[in-house]
Amino acid sequence: DAECADFEWERILKLMILSFTKPKFLRSEFEAECGNVKDELMSDVNNYGRALSIAMYEAFGMLAVPDKERVKLMKNVTLKDVCELHKKTHTSSNLRFVIAGNLRGRMSKIEEVLSKLDMPKGRGRIELPDEVPTKFAKPIYIPITSIDNLYFDITTFQKKVFDDSDWPAATVANTILTETLSSKIFGEARERGLAYNMGSGFGQYKSYVDWGIGGNAQQENLPALADIIVRELKKLKAGKVSDEDIEAAKQYGLGRFQRSTQTVDDVVSGYSSRYFLQGSVSDYYGFPDRLTKVKKEKVVEVMQGMFDSANWGLGILGTIDIPLVKEINDKVATLWQT
Repeated sequence: DAECADFEWERILKLMILSFTKPKFLRSEFEAECGNVKDELMSDVNNYGRALSIAMYEAFGMLAVPDKERVKLMKNVTLKDVCELHKKTHTSSNLRFVIAGNLRGRMSKIEEVLSKLDMPKGRGRIELPDEVPTKFAKPIYIPITSIDNLYFDITTFQKKVFDDSDWPAATVANTILTETLSSKIFGEARERGLAYNMGSGFGQYKSYVDWGIGGNAQQENLPALADIIVRELKKLKAGKVSDEDIEAAKQYGLGRFQRSTQTVDDVVSGYSSRYFLQGSVSDYYGFPDRLTKVKKEKVVEVMQGMFDSANWGLGILGTIDIPLVKEINDKVATLWQT
């Protein structure tokens, strides 16, 4: 991607195309980028939230590799590997574009440039791998004695691909639970001093949707925080949510959507995730209308679905008494019990 002055767009577009159709892969650039990647991976090692998330997905059997392991693997990467990967992936039939901005009078020129790409056609779109998450036997615990607080993560999977009616309902559910200082989980946790920061969210994979909630807290606060999480999720699953909460979440979601359409970069992001993942173009600007039509029953249905398969896991990173890990896991496990 690129960001440039409006009058420069045609020159920059051609330079971008030149960069991925005729790369030189110079030895000096390869060595410099290897150093940059190593530095970035080393900095990510100290991102504890990221480290816990990767460990969780690795335990689920997903394609995830810890950053420390990636640093070790870097020594195996050769310039030939990079060239072969480029040859495999950079074909015209595997490329996808999302272009946003002032396109009036410019689309024909853009389409002309993109239709004349000097690169092999290839064999079509390279599909994402079929990842199959499986529940791990016991909670993940990563002991790190150098930090005082704990990082925690609860993630659950559903074998489903969300459609245009599911995502607005998911937005409402997530807003009710953690998105604001008046939300049911995060709002109470902050008010009681149990957690300074936490969040939750849905994610889309090739054949699965996941929902996770996580953050950081002191060890002594974790049991009470787990009680809030479990209590509020059970209430939402049971349909015990007021119409006022549903409407307030819709209004918050509408405001956030309006903010997300204020820059070209945000609009590109709004279209990219689903287009690149599923190959379909969503009605991005139709989201507000779909959001206002969301019913309580749909919000409850979406959250119930995330707890149907018992395909879930708990992860904790930091320093914690081992018996407490089991206590928290037992509390959380009741969410999947009918």
